[in-house]
Amino acid sequence: MNRTYFFLTLILVYQASLLAVVAAVGWWLKPYWQRFGRRSAMLLLWLALNGVLAASMLRLGPMGFKSGGMVLMLVFYAALTAVLALAAYALLRLLRRPAVQAARWVRIGAPLLFVGWLGLGWWSAYSPQVVRYDLSISKPLAQPLKIALVSDLHLGQWVGKRQLHKLADIMTQEQPDIILIAGDVMDDLPDVYRRQNMQTALARLQAPLGVYATLGNHDNYRGVQGDIVHDIRDAGVVPLRDEMRKVHNRLWLVGRRDDVEAGRLPLSALMNDTLRQSPLPVVVIDHQPTEALRNSREAIDLQVSGHTHRGQVWPATWLVRRFQTYDYGHFELNGRHLVVSSGYGLWGVPLRIGTRAEVAMITLHNP
Repeated sequence: MNRTYFFLTLILVYQASLLAVVAAVGWWLKPYWQRFGRRSAMLLLWLALNGVLAASMLRLGPMGFKSGGMVLMLVFYAALTAVLALAAYALLRLLRRPAVQAARWVRIGAPLLFVGWLGLGWWSAYSPQVVRYDLSISKPLAQPLKIALVSDLHLGQWVGKRQLHKLADIMTQEQPDIILIAGDVMDDLPDVYRRQNMQTALARLQAPLGVYATLGNHDNYRGVQGDIVHDIRDAGVVPLRDEMRKVHNRLWLVGRRDDVEAGRLPLSALMNDTLRQSPLPVVVIDHQPTEALRNSREAIDLQVSGHTHRGQVWPATWLVRRFQTYDYGHFELNGRHLVVSSGYGLWGVPLRIGTRAEVAMITLHNP
């Protein structure tokens, strides 16, 4: 029932936003079109945007559900622009600007603001930053261990070879000891990955201790986990699915199956006496951070996760911060470290507003 209420609320907010957008477009076109043509354009716009949303809900068209996400985001930001434009017009009139002049300024400024938001979102999505964490652990280390954390690649329509090559260039510059990919390697299916021959670009990710990955919820939704595992293994990435591995006598890795995957074991079932008593650091790769508190009761030193995207686009950023216990960044739980990345890739829309694509560089060292 809660999902039904959420869905109905979303539809109502969308329709209210859409009406605001249609009214704003009609006002913006007023000096240029006759009333009949303007009203026809407003009606066509309303029908078209509702049609795209309905088609996406039925998973029609090449983009399927993603086209609906794009429409929702564009309509929301267009409605926000319309509200700000109305406020700007009212302010200009309070400042005793002539109505014609105020309207002209708003008609120029509103589209620029909307395009500016989209431009900022595109730049934030495709200009990744490096975020650094220096974490102290009690286990003796012969030397600091530099871990590169990449999550939520979502390789597919929006993230392809160019972004993979950019990621490889970052790794070449940063020189991490090991690279960990924390789930959602593919954007549901590996079709675009194969069609664009991304394997050569993914294979450029190299580190002295290797490249390891777990699968995420989007790698599981279509039931092609085996295909994804095969593809990333061919690119030199080692998949870990409820498996543990000792890496060059430097650390233990425990890679988890995702929460949505059948047969996922509790971490306690994977932690044998060898790991519990090991003098080497134990690092858990778990796509979703939902079990981080429970995991922190085990003899681990660090958990790395993704999944949240930090919300990716405002106001989802606020919702994630409000409803996700471990939404982004570094947390210390029972003396264990948790790092949640905002992700390198994208889901739904090729934009990030209020967040930025990132690679996390985690250095483990002694006090």
